Amino acid sequence: IIHAEIQKIEGVSTNSVGAEGNRRVVIFPEGRLPIKGKPFPFTASTAFIATHATAPIIPVYTDGNYGLFKRAKVCIGEPFSLTSHSKEGLNEGEQLTHLTNVLEQKVYALKSVIAEKEKNHKLFSFRHLAMDMARLVCAPLVPILRIKRRTPAGEKYRSKIKGGAIIAANHTSFLDPFIVGVTFWYRRLHFLVAEIVMGGKLRSTLLRGVGAIKIDRGSADIEAITKCVGKLKEGFLLSVFPQGQINKEDSIDNVKSGAVLMAIRANVPIIPMHITPRKHWYTACTVVIGKTIYPKELCPKAFPSASDIEKITAILGEELNRCKTSNENS
Repeated sequence: IIHAEIQKIEGVSTNSVGAEGNRRVVIFPEGRLPIKGKPFPFTASTAFIATHATAPIIPVYTDGNYGLFKRAKVCIGEPFSLTSHSKEGLNEGEQLTHLTNVLEQKVYALKSVIAEKEKNHKLFSFRHLAMDMARLVCAPLVPILRIKRRTPAGEKYRSKIKGGAIIAANHTSFLDPFIVGVTFWYRRLHFLVAEIVMGGKLRSTLLRGVGAIKIDRGSADIEAITKCVGKLKEGFLLSVFPQGQINKEDSIDNVKSGAVLMAIRANVPIIPMHITPRKHWYTACTVVIGKTIYPKELCPKAFPSASDIEKITAILGEELNRCKTSNENS
């Protein structure tokens, strides 16, 4: 049976565009259902098939929460080549044992991802108390500030954002981060803040508590980018102003590629948003939320080039301009 499955997978590799192409084999490496919730060790057959067929593996973990009125959670990992984890100096049996352990670790690592997301996305959490208090303050301000959420077509924006995503907006005022927070008050939201704004221990502590991430705009702040990518992978929203600084003229130009780079690394979408500059403090605030951009779909490469990132950045700029034009014509 194992050799028959290997031949099928090899057929996919050699004839991927033919009638037998695009086939997948689903395997449960434990071989049987767990007893009293305790899983069995992985068998070596999956590693044997994968190494002999030179096929990639997509690790999947489910919490098994099946039943009426229950919601099962499934986490799908990145495809990987098991043969790349081979060790030199091992005989065939030892190699299979080693690769089976690698596969088991890859699958069960996804369990912690589900647990972390559950912890981060409870309705209220002591760990995120300051962010939750900020959301409670923002919620009633939606009607007070008369924030109107629209699509570029002029319709009311009704979508609810789920999972990690980057909110990329224009930047004409110091109030823009506040407007973004009020617009998406129903989600915990992190936002990039210039190092100069975070000055002072008290101010820095307060801003960090409500989700601020400090970034040095004068250099390639790898630490800040890595932290943002981590928050996106955990499923948070991240507010970014891709122009990098306040532009009083509200012209959508000089859009930087940082948002696209982070979206690709975290495999999350970008949601373009245009905030209409308010003429007076008492006027209504209109925000236009454009078409969601999926950088990974536009560039599925494992290592996109600089030109790939520039092309997606140009698409982001075009969508922001479309949102602005819609706002001006309304």
